[in-house]
Amino acid sequence: MRFKNGRTYRFSHQSGLYGQCWTLNKASDAMWRIYSSDKRSVRIRTTVRKLFNSLYDSQAEDSQEDIGLRHEKCFIGKVKYLPSHKLKAFASDIFSEQAGTRTYSLASSLCAKRPAFKHEKEVRLIYFEHDINKCNDGLFRYKFDAHKVIDQLMLDPRLDASEAEIIKKDIANRISFKGLIKRSLLYALPQDLVIDVK
Repeated sequence: MRFKNGRTYRFSHQSGLYGQCWTLNKASDAMWRIYSSDKRSVRIRTTVRKLFNSLYDSQAEDSQEDIGLRHEKCFIGKVKYLPSHKLKAFASDIFSEQAGTRTYSLASSLCAKRPAFKHEKEVRLIYFEHDINKCNDGLFRYKFDAHKVIDQLMLDPRLDASEAEIIKKDIANRISFKGLIKRSLLYALPQDLVIDVK
């Protein structure tokens, strides 16, 4: 960032910004192949509201901060996919005086990527820790009730049915998950598919 007085500031991981990346895709071959190379990954389904509230509410429990400060720490945003020339304009706009607070602008700046990543259809949950003394190991951890936040677990579509059943039982035994656990049918033929041949 370069301020009006010419002073520049470069952000690093020590700036207290943390993020989680999620997708709005219900089914994506690319996402499974990129993030589940061993076919053992699990897709977690929730809602934008539940996801954001899990972070926002955790801040009320962990401290006596007023609501105003929580608004300066917790953000969620849908990623925009912009070519390089539009990224520069986007960055200038979000740091303008009309855009809001500086932390809001920082969070917004993390919600832009180039069009090559458009297949991710990404949403980012962002946390900004103002107390730099709490940023010591590169991770930000917070507590939430997974049974209230997570609606469904989806197993890799490349697993066969028997492998999927073993993993489902293992997950249920380990974490007592109360929601649905399914295997993705991304590669399955539509049910009752009949082709009439003339």
